[in-house]
Order: sequence, then structure tokens, then C-alpha cells
Amino acid sequence: MMKRKIILALALLASINGMSQFTFSVSPGLSMNRASFGFKMNRIVPFAGLQYMNTSADYKFDHKVFDNTFNAIVEHNHHDEYKLNLIMPNIGIKYFIKEVGDLKAHLTMNIVKPIVTGKVVYDGDEDEDYSDYVKALSLWGGEFSFGAEYFFDEHFSIGGEFGMRYMRLRYKEEEDVDVFNPNTGLTEASTQTYDMKLNMSPTFSKISLNFYF
Repeated sequence: MMKRKIILALALLASINGMSQFTFSVSPGLSMNRASFGFKMNRIVPFAGLQYMNTSADYKFDHKVFDNTFNAIVEHNHHDEYKLNLIMPNIGIKYFIKEVGDLKAHLTMNIVKPIVTGKVVYDGDEDEDYSDYVKALSLWGGEFSFGAEYFFDEHFSIGGEFGMRYMRLRYKEEEDVDVFNPNTGLTEASTQTYDMKLNMSPTFSKISLNFYF
């Protein structure tokens, strides 16, 4: 029984490989560009992609101040560093709904889970509040679009898409504090919660270069 299952699985994998193509797509743009890898199986193309952005800033302030300890004017320096990384992996699926000659129309849907990391360092000391703030951020996103690809041959096409993006940002943090009660003259333990939500649904359009192997 087990041998039959293994043979059936291998036969199914072989048949899928025989009817499928490996795909690679890039979407050039002025802001963040995207590349994705997929597997075309007849009309269906599951894919995965990645976007990455790194931002850093460096601030230095060199000046002189009067130091009471040395009773003299001495050099005084400030050095601050700011870093923020954004990694945006996504998975999705493309479905070709209609074909007219070399032109193929499709619907595409994908989900994005941005990962944010960052830190701020003031004169060699890391700001823990900033790190905690970044960790408390929760980001989700998704896209649903209609598009078309013109196939110059079976291995290359140029496509265009128009659709709707959904982005959700949430910041939630809890902090234990003591609240003074003037009626009793005592402090009481309490938890204060910060909860912020932001939802955005902008439209988008893009051009893609698609390669099928």
C-alpha cells in the first residue's frame, strides 16, 4: 500500500513538471521594486516574492564647551546613529482567465507580511524605547489586481496590472504604572495600554517583465 502511494506521488509530480514552467518576474519602478519566483501550471501560477529596504542615518556634532572639572575649554562630540530595515516577503497566486492569441488576461492576489527592525544609538548608548516601539509594530498587507500579459513567445512576456492594495498597521503596547490615590494616600498598580490602528486601501498600477523557463 505504501509503495503504491509513493509511486502515485512520483507520477503526479512528474506529470505536473511535464506541464509546468518555472517563472521569474520583475516589476521596475521609482520606489521599491519587486522580484518574484513562481511555477506556472496551465492557467495557475503560485509565486513568492521579496522586497527589501534599508535606511540609515548618521549624525555628528563636534564643538567645544567649558568643562568645570578641568576648568578649561575642551572638545565635545556627539554621535547619533539611526537604522531602519524593512523586509517584505509575499506569497500569491495568478490565474489566467482569458486568452486571445498572444494576449492573456489574469487575476492576481497576494499577501504581504512586512518585517520591521531598527535601532537608534545616542553617543554609543542604544535607545531601548525606540527598539520596543519597533517591536510593537504589526504590519500586514495584500493586493488584488487585474492584469494582462503579451507573450512575444512562450518564454517572455510584458505585463501590466491595475488593482487595490490593503495595508494594515497596528501598534500595541502595555505598560505597568503606579497611580496615586489622594483619598487613601497610597499608590495602586495599574496597566496602561496604547493601541493604535491604521488601515489604507490605495489603488496601484505596475508593469512587469515575465520570464518562463
